[in-house]
Amino acid sequence: GKTLRHHGWVGDKALPKTTGQNRDAIARHIEKVWGENQFVLLDSKQEYVEIGVHIVPATTERPYHTLITSGMSDRPMPAPEGAEDLRFAELVISLPPDWPLDSNSLGSDEFGWPLRELVWLARFPHQYGTWIMPGHTIPNGESADPYVPNTDFCCILLATPVLCEEGGEELPLDAEAKIHFYSVIPIFREEMEFKTEHGVDGLMEKLADREVCELLDLNRPNVCR
Repeated sequence: GKTLRHHGWVGDKALPKTTGQNRDAIARHIEKVWGENQFVLLDSKQEYVEIGVHIVPATTERPYHTLITSGMSDRPMPAPEGAEDLRFAELVISLPPDWPLDSNSLGSDEFGWPLRELVWLARFPHQYGTWIMPGHTIPNGESADPYVPNTDFCCILLATPVLCEEGGEELPLDAEAKIHFYSVIPIFREEMEFKTEHGVDGLMEKLADREVCELLDLNRPNVCR
């Protein structure tokens, strides 16, 4: 897994003609795999791709909110040869049930940063002409600064979602293409450095031992401290 650095924009800022083409299929998939009663926030920044975020509120059987992007897959990512299957992706993060979802909270730094990062990350490959897949890490800027003052998380690790129905991480579109859903896991600087030094499998193993997944836990232990 590689660490992605980004310099300057390279992509075409105009929205593609394919904008919204997967929206209904994604909405149906989300309902089947994560649950219903979703509302969609549309990101106002209409550049590269139009990003919507489906919010599936917590229920008794699924005691966490889930946020899933829709629109990242309207453009293919430039996946390398042999990985053409991984051109289309959307992103997923879950939040604790007491996380406020009203627009004021989601507009604030303290509660809005996971949503903000999700939207930024969904646009990232199209903006910088790169591709992302599980095992990749994307630091918060060149110096990997904490996302907000009340957390030391400073980097995103992409993985495969576990808090969904089996097989939910893939949505076949046709014989050729499928959308992959990737989970977004905020990690600490030491974890990011451990991955750089020892490889992604070692980090994944340490995180799995502590049952770290896409459900954001602000109080989780740093597994590499």
